[in-house]
Amino acid sequence: MAPRRRPRRKRLIQHSSLSRSNRPRCIVCEEIFDSPSLSIRFGKGRAHLLCAGLVKAGLRELARTSGAGS
Repeated sequence: MAPRRRPRRKRLIQHSSLSRSNRPRCIVCEEIFDSPSLSIRFGKGRAHLLCAGLVKAGLRELARTSGAGS
């Protein structure tokens, strides 16, 4: 008898179905991501590429006030 296979679990996460409070946010500018695929892992979360660059350059406050992630 062949060994049983576990059924594969499909991830059925739809970003449109997430409530506004559950959507991922940039840890620098705190904006909700339009497209999570255009973000990078940064610190303990995710950040827009531009926001991460501003933090590395020491300009975190500029990212928060300029709307860099939008």
